[in-house]
Amino acid sequence: MTMNTKQKALVIIPVFNEEKRLAKVINKIPRQVLSVKVDILVANDGSTDNSKKIAINKKCLLVNHPKHLGYGYSVKDGFNYALKHSYDYVIKLDGDGQHDSFYVGTILKILLRGEVNYVISSRYLRTIDRVDSPPIIRRLVNTMCTGAINSITNLGLSDVFCGIFGLTKDLVSKLDLKTDSYGLELEMILQSYFHKARFLEIPHPLIYTKESSKFLKTYGKSDRGSLGIRLGVYAGIILDTLERLGIGDF
Repeated sequence: MTMNTKQKALVIIPVFNEEKRLAKVINKIPRQVLSVKVDILVANDGSTDNSKKIAINKKCLLVNHPKHLGYGYSVKDGFNYALKHSYDYVIKLDGDGQHDSFYVGTILKILLRGEVNYVISSRYLRTIDRVDSPPIIRRLVNTMCTGAINSITNLGLSDVFCGIFGLTKDLVSKLDLKTDSYGLELEMILQSYFHKARFLEIPHPLIYTKESSKFLKTYGKSDRGSLGIRLGVYAGIILDTLERLGIGDF
């Protein structure tokens, strides 16, 4: 393993009204992993609560949107920041407490080995990691979308929506992402696959918070009636991505 003391990693946290859990999430993120310096960037997506203040108090880097622009837009802003400031590794997790910040170090250590350049976390890889039970609609959508991605890529993934993942700078620089709202991970996986990325899926605890889904708030649907709208949104992302990649029948 080759180490460079000048290497640095950026942890991106897209945030929309996460004042209840954001401080705890930030506190658990390591500021150095082996010889790599770790910075934290909060992409504050028009929050109307104290999320921005918490990010500033915790001495995080900040990208601030004056209004709510979307999850994907926020993550892409983080990627652009990472490329502009020459970060070697980029790790993303959410600020709602559904990811264990401890895994930032795990993902970064895997990327440092140089054998893979895209580390995906999975809540369904091992039964022992299922701390909570997911809402049935979300599990159905995840299963269907994961199956669709696997049928296209042959990657054999078990969870295409887990929001904690890591990439190398070189891979991030190859991506041309268009998704502004939810489903960005689908576009990322497909583009990365056709850029010959080397993937590794690792287990992660299945944790669900009690707040209602931000997807449902965005699209104005009830959880019971959301299956069709979710699948429609995500199918559109998959098909649009394949079209832009010049992929016909698969």
